[in-house]
Amino acid sequence: MTLFKVNSGASLQITNAALNVPHIEPPPPPPDFYILSSSYDTVTIFTGSAGSGSPRFGMSARVLGTAEGIYSLFGEPYSDAVATEAGRAYLYLSSSSGVEATIISPADLSASDYFGEGLDMVSASNGIYVAIAAAGKDLPGKSAAGQAYLYLKDSGGMNLVDTLTGSVAFSDFGAGITGPGPGFNAATQGVALALGGNNNLYMGIYDNISSDQGSISLFESSSAGVSFLEQIVMGDPASYEKTWLGIDMFSASDGLHIVGGTDGFYEPGATLNVGRGLYAHWTSPGNYTTASMVPDVPLSASDQFGKCSPSLVNGAEGIYMMMGGVVTDFGTTSPRPGRGYLFLSNSLGITQQSEFTSSDTVTPTQYFGATEKILSGSDQPLMIFVTAENQQFPGAGANPGSVNIYQTSSNISTWNYLTGTTANEGFARGMDVTRYENSIYIVGGAPGYDIPAADVGRGYLYKWDLVVSGS
Repeated sequence: MTLFKVNSGASLQITNAALNVPHIEPPPPPPDFYILSSSYDTVTIFTGSAGSGSPRFGMSARVLGTAEGIYSLFGEPYSDAVATEAGRAYLYLSSSSGVEATIISPADLSASDYFGEGLDMVSASNGIYVAIAAAGKDLPGKSAAGQAYLYLKDSGGMNLVDTLTGSVAFSDFGAGITGPGPGFNAATQGVALALGGNNNLYMGIYDNISSDQGSISLFESSSAGVSFLEQIVMGDPASYEKTWLGIDMFSASDGLHIVGGTDGFYEPGATLNVGRGLYAHWTSPGNYTTASMVPDVPLSASDQFGKCSPSLVNGAEGIYMMMGGVVTDFGTTSPRPGRGYLFLSNSLGITQQSEFTSSDTVTPTQYFGATEKILSGSDQPLMIFVTAENQQFPGAGANPGSVNIYQTSSNISTWNYLTGTTANEGFARGMDVTRYENSIYIVGGAPGYDIPAADVGRGYLYKWDLVVSGS
């Protein structure tokens, strides 16, 4: 029985009734927001063949997190194991069981193929796809056209799916530099893979269609086989500009989004070698749009903006893109140290968001901005990784190289770094980053490492745990 008091104090009796009081759930706790912890672990140091010549293990590098463990992929494009500078590559799986190594060396390699200059890998439901370019490979009637090899690693091992070839002679297919060679930023992103719907694999590969242009060739691998999709050309013949030398891309419901670097020779008007960055949105064969990007501060002659291996991710506000200018100056005390730039592409166009500079204000020509990577997520700040292979830090010798690491959001902005351990080792010339569960994994190649012989090279795998902000 429930009594209610009404009017002048009389009581109203109600029987067999119940109050319907709605149940209100307490508000959920705010989601965890993860940031980088204060320290990291060096998981593994990898070495290659250490054979004759200067194999330069680590010239290119990739990392991938899976339930099996962490895959690290390194190129050794100047290996003489098969023939002079034929090259080869190494795939490592680091897990609780140890490190499993697979040497990748096609049977048809020959001298000056530079296998391993450009490479990438991606996880699919049926295994790990790995694409590796032999940028200098001669083909019938096409000298140095280059060839890319697509593999699938599954429970049956590493199996060749198909080979793709450059369009013309001297295409340097998959190289990501102006032809094969050991120069800075060599071939870290001349090949890009992205997984789409129905487990279809998309491949973007640098393809130098002429001596004064350049292009990206797009392919699709599906259950029906590998097919050519498109060749996107943006090079300015008047500037002798080679485009799409460094590339990154991802697949979304509205198509492929691609960012590209150049050789930095773009010349608007009478200004020499200013450079630019490239963006393309591809939806279907024959249907794509392209755009260019430059920093807000006007570029000067020989800044060579865009001479880099760029990166892009899909974020909450649009598509974030990192582009470097490895020899830009802009009035610093150190001549031409290089810089990195963050751009945002959305319905308002492409706009510059931030500029990143080296903490080393003394060392000239650091190549800061040679390779960039971006990680984004709803539970973490935007994380940006920028290499500087000649950057100098106390205690590491002259020009060991580094990866500069930034995390930034509305409530946090920090900077940290990884650095090489010996002088002139070119640390992080090949660099890649991935997040798996609540850890960040970073691979860095050091192709100039000189032990036990000159330019033998080696690679590093780092694990940097994430912690809940404020905990």
